[in-house]
Amino acid sequence: MTPESVMLIGLAPEEGDSVRQLVSSFEIEVASRAVWHLDDAEPFLTDENVCMVLLRIDEQRARPDQEIRRIRALLSLPIPILVLVPPEFTPKARQLLRAGADDYWVLPIDDTAFPIRFYVLLEWGQTISQTEPEPSPENEGE
Repeated sequence: MTPESVMLIGLAPEEGDSVRQLVSSFEIEVASRAVWHLDDAEPFLTDENVCMVLLRIDEQRARPDQEIRRIRALLSLPIPILVLVPPEFTPKARQLLRAGADDYWVLPIDDTAFPIRFYVLLEWGQTISQTEPEPSPENEGE
């Protein structure tokens, strides 16, 4: 079985390390894939084994709402998107959620509350990625 993966887009090295440490504690095989630009993530986002996406928002992302919409459009399943935002971007959180993010976290990542939220979203994503799609009405007669 191909391992499930968590897509990390634009995370700082220490943030990526924190997430990888959380993922490594799972009994199942979960891999993390880290890229800096959304263009580099596109081939992986269409992979049905992706069970969660983390996107870091900062001043280098001119239109994070459009990037979230693009991620959502590329995903084959409605897996969770967690957006990491610096404190100065907190006022944009509502806009990011409307664009398609499922949750957000105000940086920095801590060792107490963040893992709980991360694990809930990861488990949700794993459930979605392991669920067989229901046949569409036009394919039922075949």
